[in-house]
Amino acid sequence: MELIFAMLNIKKTIRIIAGCVFVTLVSGCAGGIGGMFKKDEVNVVPVAKPLVVTPPGWVLGREHPKYPLSQYIVGVGSSDKSSTSAKESSRLELAKSIKVKITSRMEDYSSTEGTSIQSLIVTEVNTILEGVEFKDGWYDSSKKIYYSFAALNRTLAASGIKSRITETESLLEKYLRQGNEAEEKGDVVRALFNYLNGYHKTTGLPSLRSSLRVITHETQSEQPWGVQNISKNTFLGKINGITQNLRLNVISGDNQVVKTYKGISKPLVAEVYLDKSGRKIPLSNIPVLFRFEKGEGQLESERVSDTNGRVQSTIHKI
Repeated sequence: MELIFAMLNIKKTIRIIAGCVFVTLVSGCAGGIGGMFKKDEVNVVPVAKPLVVTPPGWVLGREHPKYPLSQYIVGVGSSDKSSTSAKESSRLELAKSIKVKITSRMEDYSSTEGTSIQSLIVTEVNTILEGVEFKDGWYDSSKKIYYSFAALNRTLAASGIKSRITETESLLEKYLRQGNEAEEKGDVVRALFNYLNGYHKTTGLPSLRSSLRVITHETQSEQPWGVQNISKNTFLGKINGITQNLRLNVISGDNQVVKTYKGISKPLVAEVYLDKSGRKIPLSNIPVLFRFEKGEGQLESERVSDTNGRVQSTIHKI
């Protein structure tokens, strides 16, 4: 009986212990196990966003803050080769802009002068470009393109053009003055030399004045800078005044009919003069040709007039 009781107590003890173990395990699931096994920790690493570089405003076609268009003529160029190529590109863009504007202001010139005018425009643009400076640059690392910003100071460029206009007009005044002096002295060869030089020199003034308008924003209606009383027509009028009023007057020997040298009774003499509104100005150094109307012989066929405008030929053989 006692043995059975003991066994029963053992069983009860085992049940109690087992119950305690069970409770402990259950409570461990609720708290203890959670402390023993932590959840996986996720380390979030921030991913860097792509670096977006904003181009300068002047690359996008906007005005450069340091070089306003009111004070500068600008050109923007680009190249995928080098910064040097980009600079040359910006210089060409600036040149193209100037050339187009100058050409548009010279549309009123006749097409017969088109070739020489275009040549003068190119020459003038190249001269202006001597003042171009490369003021800024930028490299687009994403596209691998170089950009260059070229600028031309309007004030400095205008000063250079005005200086060339003054120099040209001073030279024109000299040609006109020397031509008039020579003409009054009867030296039409020298007079024509000066008038022709002046005529050719005036062809450069239109491109100079148009360039100045472009550089200074001067409108077509405004009075052009410089002297206005000397032009191409001034010299053309002087040249025509000589060529259209040049006179040759036979004094003696014309239309003689002779059979032998001894039959010549009158010397071959003529005079050359300029008729200026009825006033005769003897002309020197004018070549005059003599020839036989019929038959053959030997004479001094080309003679030059003297200071009195007289010219004489000698017959050597008939």
